[in-house]
Amino acid sequence: MAKGTPQEVAAKWRANLVGSVGQIEKGIDRVTESPGVAAVRQKEAWVAKLSSPEVQEKWARNTAGVNLAEWKEITKAKVRTNLASGAGAAESKQVQFYSQLLPYQENLQGTVNNMRKGTLADSAARMIAWMEGMAKFQKS
Repeated sequence: MAKGTPQEVAAKWRANLVGSVGQIEKGIDRVTESPGVAAVRQKEAWVAKLSSPEVQEKWARNTAGVNLAEWKEITKAKVRTNLASGAGAAESKQVQFYSQLLPYQENLQGTVNNMRKGTLADSAARMIAWMEGMAKFQKS
């Protein structure tokens, strides 16, 4: 199950992310409602946390103040200008994360590989063992 060193996996993550700008922009284009307008529908949940009427109205006015076309253009511009540098800045954190995750997964895969095989129930047990094992993963 060797996926490479943490440095190799993090470098691949960065390259894939930087190479995804076009796909991310296409995803932005598929958004059919301004995220600000969608967020305004969650006003009740937000109000439960913040009781000041002035703060509530300012939030609603500012959040709904960007229309869909403006949001798409602003977001695409940020992706174009910030994604590559952000991915580069985060690569060392990815190395740290994969330094913990990859050995954990390799160990877990060994455990799962040693489980019974042959029936649907065996397959389900292996799948559940993997899911439960991954749910227990904690980065330090």
